[in-house]
Amino acid sequence: EQQARILTVSRDNIDRLARIINNILDVAKIEAGRTEFKRVLVDISTLLKDICNRWKLEFDKRQLELACLIPDLPINIYIDPDKVTQVMNNLISNARKFTPQNGKIIIEVKEEIGRVEVSVSDTGIGIAREDLPKVFGKFQQFSRSAGAGEKGTGLGLAIAKELVQMHSGSIKVESELNKGTCFTFFFPKIELEEVVKEYINNGIMAAVDRKTPLSLVIIHIAEFNHLQEKSGFELAHSLLMNIEKVTQEALRRRTDTVIRNTSELIVFLPDTGKENVAAVKKRIEEAVNTYLTESKEKWPENIRITLGAATYPDDAANDHDLLNKARISQPAKDKGA
Repeated sequence: EQQARILTVSRDNIDRLARIINNILDVAKIEAGRTEFKRVLVDISTLLKDICNRWKLEFDKRQLELACLIPDLPINIYIDPDKVTQVMNNLISNARKFTPQNGKIIIEVKEEIGRVEVSVSDTGIGIAREDLPKVFGKFQQFSRSAGAGEKGTGLGLAIAKELVQMHSGSIKVESELNKGTCFTFFFPKIELEEVVKEYINNGIMAAVDRKTPLSLVIIHIAEFNHLQEKSGFELAHSLLMNIEKVTQEALRRRTDTVIRNTSELIVFLPDTGKENVAAVKKRIEEAVNTYLTESKEKWPENIRITLGAATYPDDAANDHDLLNKARISQPAKDKGA
């Protein structure tokens, strides 16, 4: 029993040191502007439901109630799902630590005009009014008496704030001692063209710094609106997501990224010149056409795709021209699957 106690304390301290090191590395990367940030179109409702399911067993063990007030309808928004998951895990972990047994944590998402609101609230011990302005500071810890218990690193909320701000969002806290705390963050809804422009501009800046090219491949689904009207929203967007998955699997580098629009996919290929982009384009086309051929029974009619490509700086000098060039370079005649 004594060995078990000593080993348990040692394990907990090692885990805490690992969290501190990882959090310090996260803070250092954020402050140096070296954090990888990739927006993709995500149904944040599904993302939050998955996060709730992963936490449920831990809450059951601690006799805490976890309520997830998440609509069944999709809420699509361009975010970095890994970063949002990190924000949520930090906020949920914080709520769990400071909520006593038989308490309750509520996760809620609301879609508003022009933005999405997510909140994590608890019935825990709360934060004193005078400490609220310092909550998002580094190495700040409040509302904890000395002694045994799970200790944080004092960096989780600072990291959460930075990650929310990377999305051009904001985060706030409301709390009352012995009644509970609520963290709420907001993400603005942005249009695809703005996301694409962000990707291309960042890619061009990196290409200039490294003196390397940047290529785009655009996959367009012909008459997608007609397909959606005939087959329904769910089936049409299932097709688009499946083509996105097939395209991602055809890529061979972690830095290559696929962005999904309503009727097309845009593939970003850093450090890829004109000769190489032709090979990547061919590989994607073969993979997508193979998928469409093998799954044609699912669709009411033949699905036709077109692919175009363009390279910076060979084909264009800025984001607007690069995107237009990739779209214009698509064949006038659709390629049948």
